[in-house]
Amino acid sequence: MSNRRIGAACDQLIGYDRYEGQAACDQLNRVYDLLAVYVNAWLPVMKLTGKERQGAKVRKRYDTATTPYRRALAAEVVIPEARQTIEQQVATRGPMALRRRLDAERAHLWAGIGGCSSQAVPLRAPA
Repeated sequence: MSNRRIGAACDQLIGYDRYEGQAACDQLNRVYDLLAVYVNAWLPVMKLTGKERQGAKVRKRYDTATTPYRRALAAEVVIPEARQTIEQQVATRGPMALRRRLDAERAHLWAGIGGCSSQAVPLRAPA
């Protein structure tokens, strides 16, 4: 599961403001944990499977869109303990409930630092 993808989503969701103090760090960690479940379990990705050049054109082929968690299960790289934990998190939190919780945690972060970021934009909902 891609930390780079989660980091990009976190930048998009939170913004680029500077947060200081232990309370802000703890709140950012809560947002990051929720965002990791949201991105890995609910947002599908189309992986590039190949490219072929035809003259000046490059034709790209993509795999079917699926979530990073489902790709890891298909590759059989998830240990049983981690699978149980992730399945429990996914079962208890639907995508919309998880999204509402993410928005509430983000609002709590901004309320704790005295305002919200002007650079943050809403994260795209799953298609």
